[in-house]
Amino acid sequence: SRALAIWGWVKFLGLFVSQSLSLPQHWQPPSGTATEAELKTFLGITHDTLLVAWYRDMLLQHPRPEAFRAKLRSDWQALWAEWRSLAAQSGGEVAQQQQRLLRA
Repeated sequence: SRALAIWGWVKFLGLFVSQSLSLPQHWQPPSGTATEAELKTFLGITHDTLLVAWYRDMLLQHPRPEAFRAKLRSDWQALWAEWRSLAAQSGGEVAQQQQRLLRA
């Protein structure tokens, strides 16, 4: 499974770079976000069954956006609480250092 993931990323990125380099010099990307079908067409992976299987596998491994945002928010809140706690503990030291710097 790991070998397929590595192979897929190497092939996907290689196709992406080679297709990008073959674009006309003054090419402008579309204004909106590309769809999955447009990406597959751009890379030409619709006929490569192994790469399509890898692509589907990668999509299945991605967390849903809602779950990702919830975890990100939870992690951020935990880090913020820890930072506030440490800042409160060292608040006196920081204030003294700031005063010394202002006097200098």
